[in-house]
Amino acid sequence: MRMQRKISLLSCILLMFSAFFSQGNFAYALDSSSTENNEESISYYFIHYDGTEQEIVINENAKLILAGWTDESKSSANGKIEFQNDMSEPQKDIILDITDELNQIGLTDNESIHYRLAISDSFEVEEVEPVELNNQVTVVAENENGTSIEEVKTTDEYATVINKELTYYSTDENGKKKESTKEEYDNLNSVEDKQDIDKPSSEDMQEIEESTEVEKDSEDKADKDSTKVMARSSMAMNVANPSITYTTHVQGSGWIDPVSNGEPSGSTGKGKRLESIKIDLENSPFSGGITYSTHIQSKGWLNSVSNGIQSGTTGKGKRMEAIKIDLTGDIAKHYDVYYRVHSQTFGWLDWAKNGQEAGTEGLAKRLEAIEIKLVKKGEKAPGSTDEPFLTAPSVSYSTHVQSHGWMDLVKNGAMSGTKGEAKRLESIKIDIQDSPYSGDITYSTHVQGKGWLPSVSNNDPSGTTGQGKRMEAIKISLTGDIAKHYDIYYRAHAQTFGWLDWARNGEEAGTAGLSKRLEAIEIVLVKKGGKAPGSTAEPFVTGLSVNYSTHVQTYGWMDFVADGEMSGTTGKAKRLEAIKIDLEDAPYSGGISYSTHVQSKGWLNNVSNGAPSGTSGESKRMEAIKINLTGEIAKHYDVYYRVHVQSFGWLGWAKNGMEAGSQGLSKRLESIEIKLVNKDKGATVNKDDAFKKIATVVNYTNYATDFSNMINKQMSITPISDRPKADGAGLLFASREFVAYYANPNNFSQDSSSYLQFLNLSKPAGSSATNLNNKVLNDKGVFSGKAQAFIDASKKYNINEVYLISHALHETGNGSSILSNGTIEVGEVSSNKWVSFQPNGTFIVECKPTSSGGCTWKVTEDKTFNRDEAKNIKKTYNVFGIGAVDKDPNILGSVRAYRENWFNVSDAIIGGSQFIANGYINQGQNTLYKMRWNPTSPATHQYATHVAWAESQTNRMAEIYNLLDAYVLNFDVPKFKNQPAASSKPTGDAQYDLDRTLEGEIGITTARLNFRSGPKTSYSVVKTLPISSQVTIIGKNGGWYKVHVDGDTGWVSGDYIQLKKNMKMSVFSILTEPQPSTSEEEKVTNGETVIKEGNLFRNEFYRFMD
Repeated sequence: MRMQRKISLLSCILLMFSAFFSQGNFAYALDSSSTENNEESISYYFIHYDGTEQEIVINENAKLILAGWTDESKSSANGKIEFQNDMSEPQKDIILDITDELNQIGLTDNESIHYRLAISDSFEVEEVEPVELNNQVTVVAENENGTSIEEVKTTDEYATVINKELTYYSTDENGKKKESTKEEYDNLNSVEDKQDIDKPSSEDMQEIEESTEVEKDSEDKADKDSTKVMARSSMAMNVANPSITYTTHVQGSGWIDPVSNGEPSGSTGKGKRLESIKIDLENSPFSGGITYSTHIQSKGWLNSVSNGIQSGTTGKGKRMEAIKIDLTGDIAKHYDVYYRVHSQTFGWLDWAKNGQEAGTEGLAKRLEAIEIKLVKKGEKAPGSTDEPFLTAPSVSYSTHVQSHGWMDLVKNGAMSGTKGEAKRLESIKIDIQDSPYSGDITYSTHVQGKGWLPSVSNNDPSGTTGQGKRMEAIKISLTGDIAKHYDIYYRAHAQTFGWLDWARNGEEAGTAGLSKRLEAIEIVLVKKGGKAPGSTAEPFVTGLSVNYSTHVQTYGWMDFVADGEMSGTTGKAKRLEAIKIDLEDAPYSGGISYSTHVQSKGWLNNVSNGAPSGTSGESKRMEAIKINLTGEIAKHYDVYYRVHVQSFGWLGWAKNGMEAGSQGLSKRLESIEIKLVNKDKGATVNKDDAFKKIATVVNYTNYATDFSNMINKQMSITPISDRPKADGAGLLFASREFVAYYANPNNFSQDSSSYLQFLNLSKPAGSSATNLNNKVLNDKGVFSGKAQAFIDASKKYNINEVYLISHALHETGNGSSILSNGTIEVGEVSSNKWVSFQPNGTFIVECKPTSSGGCTWKVTEDKTFNRDEAKNIKKTYNVFGIGAVDKDPNILGSVRAYRENWFNVSDAIIGGSQFIANGYINQGQNTLYKMRWNPTSPATHQYATHVAWAESQTNRMAEIYNLLDAYVLNFDVPKFKNQPAASSKPTGDAQYDLDRTLEGEIGITTARLNFRSGPKTSYSVVKTLPISSQVTIIGKNGGWYKVHVDGDTGWVSGDYIQLKKNMKMSVFSILTEPQPSTSEEEKVTNGETVIKEGNLFRNEFYRFMD
C-alpha cells in the first residue's frame, strides 16, 4: 500500500531550525585541519572595529586588511586577505559580518582562522583562548506527546557564541525525559492524513496479503499454506557467515571507503584523528544487530547508535578517543565482536570484545585507526586482550595518624589525615594507579628528631610508626616516562599554619626548624605544564632567619634586626661603617659569608657568621657589599639584599654574592635590608640596578685595510653626490685632507668628548626616565617628557639611550624640525605614489622599484593638487632623519615616516631606533665611527656624508653623561695599516674639494655679488663685485665657485655667475645673418680665441671651415 504522509506543524518548525543551523557559518573550537596541539583549545581573533582601514598580521604568509564598513548600517565590513608567498592568488576579497558568533576565513585548503567582529569606537584586536565556557539552553519546540527540541548555545567569557546545536527529547514509559535522535523525533511527530489515503487497488491489496502471509508464517512455522514463504526463510538461514563492515570519518579526508572483517579503517603514522564511525552487519542469518558508542573529545561517551548510524562528530574538529561495540539479539548468541584501536602515542592497543571499552580516556589522545572482527562464539580471540583501554593515572595515598593508625586509602586530591584534632601524621604510603606510562613515584619525609629520611617509592611507607614522631615535611617526585606527562602537586596542613601552598615535583612542603606537626595532606596529578591546583607561593616554612646589625656614623652598633627589616638610617646623611650578619635556627648545615667595599680600602676579605666586616673608629664609609650562603643551606635558599646609597636612594635587589652599592663614585651606604627566599622562588634581579659605578674599558680592533686606500675609496664613491661632504647640509664636497683628518682615530684623544664616537652603542646607559626628562629633554620640543620611549627602545633593541637622544636632538634641531614635529602630512595617491604636504608646497613622490628592492625616487611639485585625491592623510614624525636624503630631506623623510607608520613621536622614536639597531648597531657597526666610515667595508653602508657627523654627536652625548651618576663606557677603537699619527685639522679652503673641470673659464656676474673668504654665507665678505664683473674660475664645490678677480682669490655663489665659452677653431666665420647665403662679416684665423657669452644652444647657427 502506498501511503502518503505529511509532517506536522512542529516538525516543519524543526526542519526550519535544522535548515537555519545547517546554513549558518558557525566556528567550532577547532579547524578541521588543526593539528593535535591546537585541537585541545579554542582560539580566535576578537576584532573591535571602528570602520577605519586596519591591518592584522595573521602569520608570516598572510595578513587581513579591513577597509571600512560596507554600508551605513555597519552590519558588515569590507576586507581582504593578502598573501606574502608565491600563491596564485596574491589576495582575495571578503566580507566580515558583525555578529556575536564566531566566523571562519579560509586561508588555504588546509588552513583557516576564526574571528568575531564587533562595532567599537576604537580599533583593537585580541587573540582569545576562552577559559570559561557556559551553556545556555532554550526550548524551541514542546509538543503534547512529550517530545521537545532544545537549542544549546555555548558562549565564552566575552559572550561570544562558540557553538550551537539542537538536542531532541522524548519521554520513556515512565514519563521521564530522555534524549532521542532527530529521526525518532520526526517519526513521533508525523501523522497520517486520512484525506490523502486512496482506496487500495488490487495491486495494493495483493501486496498487503503477501505481507500479512509472511508475518503469519513468521509467527506460525507450521502453517501448511505458507510453504513458499517458509522455503524462502530456509534459504536465508543457509546463507554464508555474516560479515561486519565499517567506515570512519578521518581528519582532512572525510568519510573513507568502507572496509570489513578486521581490515584497518583510518590511518597510522599521519597524525590524523578519527572523528566518527558507522558500523553495520551484512548477510546475517540471525536476528539482532550491532550497537556502538564513541567517546568524543570534550563530550564524553555519546548515546549508543546501531546498524550503520553515525557515532561521533564531523566538522567540529573533535577527536574520537575510545569506542564500545556490542551485538544484540540472536546473533550475540552465535558470535563475539572483537575490535582494537590505534591510539596516539600508544599505537595498536589490545583487542576488546562485546561492549568493552577500547582506546583511552582522560589522556587527550586521538584514535587514528580501528579493526573490527566477528568471531564465532567461544573461538580464540584475534590477539592479546590484556590492555585494550587506557585511562589517566591516579595517585592514591594513606597516612598513619596519631591514635588513628593507617587511614583509608584516598585518591586524587582528597585529604588524608585530620583537621582540628591536633593529631600528627607519622607515616605515609603513596602509589600510582592505572598509569599508561612507565615510571614510579618516590617520596621522602622530614621526621622529628631524624630529619629527611631516604626516599622510598610505590606504596612503601615513609616515616615512623609506634615511635610518637611527627612528620614535619614531605617531598614527592615522579620518575620515568610518567614524569614527562604529569606533574605531581601536593600541599600539607601544618600545625599553627593550616593549609600551606602547593609544592610540586620534589619541592619541600611543610615546615622545618619550627617543631610543627603535619596534620593532613592532599596530592594530585596535573598534566605536564598544566595549571597548579592553587597558589604555589609558600609551600614550605622554616624557622630560619637572617639577623644583622650595622655600625652607623655617630650612632655605633645598631640593634639587630631580621628578615628584610632596615638596618641603618635614611635622610640623615649617616654612613654605614661596618656590618655583622648571622643565621638563626638553620635547618641545614652551612652559613653566611660577606665582604664590604670600604672607602680607600676596596674590597675586604670575606668573613662569616656574625663576624664584623668594615671599620669602626676610622670614619670610613662602606660603599658596597656582597653576601653569600654556603654549604647545604645554599641549595635550599637564596639570600637577597639591597642598599640605600647616597644620592641614589634604594637601589635594586642583589642576591647570592652580587655586588650591591657603588664603586668609584665616593658614595656612602646609609642602610641595608637582607632576607632569605626559598631557592629560585624570588624575583628576578638586575645587576645594573643593584650596583652603580663609573668605569672605562678601551678595546682596539685591527683592520687589514691600508689607511690611504681607505681614503681613496671614500673619495671615489659613486654616485658623486654620496661622496664626503665638508658641511652638515651636504652641499660642499670635502677635501682629501679633511676626510683623512676625521677618518683617523689618532686625531681624537681619550680625554675629549670626541672620543665617544668609539663608544660601543649596543649597551644601554642605565639612565632613569626622570633624570632624562628633567635634565636632558626639558624644553626640547617634541621630545619633552619622552624619555621612557627612548629607554624602551634602548632595552628593546639593545642600543644606548644616551646616543639615541643625542642623535635625535642633533637630527631635529632639539626637537623643532618640521620633519620631526608633525607639521608635514602625507597621504597615499596610489601604489608606490604619495603626496607630501610641506609648508612650502605640495609634492608628489613616486617610487620606481629597483632590482635590489629599493626605490629610485621622483619628486615633483604639484601646485594644483586636490587634497581629496589622496587617502589616509596623516601627520608624520621622523626623529632620526631616516630616509631624509640630501636632495629632498623633508619630502623623502616624511614619506619614509608614513611608510613606517610613524604617526606619533613615541612610535617614531621606537621605530627609528629599530632601523638604526637593525641597519647598523646589530650589524657590527656599533659605534658612531663605524656608522660613519664602516672600516670593515669602507665607502659602503655609511650612515651620513658629513665628515664630522660622528664627532658632531659626541658633545651632546658627553653633556648627557655628565648628568648621570653612574655608567660604564666601553670603547672600540679601530687601527688601520699605515695609520698616520695625529695631525692638525685643515681649515679654510683646505677643507674643500675642488672640481677643476672649469678651471680657467671666464664668468660674468649677473648681479651685485658678495666675494667671500669661503664657500658659505657664514664666511666674511671680502668685497662686493659689481654686475657684469669678469671673474676667472679656479674650481667649483657644490653651488660655489672659487675665483680670481683683480688679483684676489675668494668664493662666489654660482647662482649669479654666467659662464663664457672659449672655442678654438681653425677658421671661424662670423656671418651677418644665420643663413649660409649671407655675407661674411669677419673671419677668425687658426689659434685665435672667440668668447661667446652665455651657454651654447642647439638652435644657434654655426659654420665651421677647415
